[in-house]
Parts: sequence; structure tokens; C-alpha cells
Amino acid sequence: MKLSISIQETGDKTRPTFIAFFNGEKIGFLECLITNPSMDIVQIDVAEKFRRLQVGSRLIRFACENNPQVHEIFIEVAENNEGAIKFYHSLGFTFIGERKHYYRNGKNAINMVLKI
Repeated sequence: MKLSISIQETGDKTRPTFIAFFNGEKIGFLECLITNPSMDIVQIDVAEKFRRLQVGSRLIRFACENNPQVHEIFIEVAENNEGAIKFYHSLGFTFIGERKHYYRNGKNAINMVLKI
């Protein structure tokens, strides 16, 4: 099922936020930091009932299309967040390292990159 969503950009050119809407309801967002030619995904979230409906991947694609100077995207994800890791792998992100004890709970962060 493919939703008919709209995406709006807010913020400035170096720290934009992309917000996804469905029928006027905010259903997800992607906040990033752009340091050409790289983009770091600071935070991405999709409302639970809209997950697995390509909202997250469409947010990432929209951010890339609106920043053609970006050639790589970085993300950090908790090592125990298997769903997120599978999601990023499905988009072509690859493992590039890890940060030991990165989170307050002592969990490691997995570093991933997508080359565009």
C-alpha cells in the first residue's frame, strides 16, 4: 500500500527538517545536518501505524532530491534496534563502524553510510 503523502521542509539549509503529512496529519519527520557533501540524519521517526508504508524511505529520498549536493548520508543507530538496522540496510546503507557505550544505557551505536 502506497500512501498519498505530502512532505514539507522547515528550518534552514544546514539543519532542515522534513515533515510528512497524510490527510493533514503529521505522520513522520526527518531532521538532518548538512555539511556538504554529507548529510547526517539526526533523527527520523514515523508514527507507529504508518510504519512499513515507505514513509521513512520517502522522507530520506525527498531530503536527497532537495539537496543534490549531498553525496553521502550518515546515520547512527543503537546496536539493539534491529528493525532500524534492517530498514537502513534495505535502503543501501552499509556498516562503517561503531561507537562503544555511546548511549546512556551503555549500548553501542552502529555507524552506517549511504553513498549516493
